[in-house]
Amino acid sequence: MQPLYEKFVAIMGEGDEAKAKEFLTSHFNEFPKKVREEIMLGFFEEALQDRAKDDSALAEFESQSVKAAQTLERTKSALEKGAKLADLKGDIKG
Repeated sequence: MQPLYEKFVAIMGEGDEAKAKEFLTSHFNEFPKKVREEIMLGFFEEALQDRAKDDSALAEFESQSVKAAQTLERTKSALEKGAKLADLKGDIKG
């Protein structure tokens, strides 16, 4: 495992996270079971964090959508009331 570890440390030293992930996945079965479990846990945690960010963004989008729909409904009601008033004024004058 030592050469594998040394290669991984060298890649980490480059600071290229994508390359490090690629190395871990392409050499996954070469690691001892305990290390494989830690790798899987790390990827799982990262996926959960990404999902939480996506869920948070979705919740914010939904909240903003509801607010926009409410604003549009109020605007529509105001325009309809304005149109009714104009019609009534026209009827009174006419």
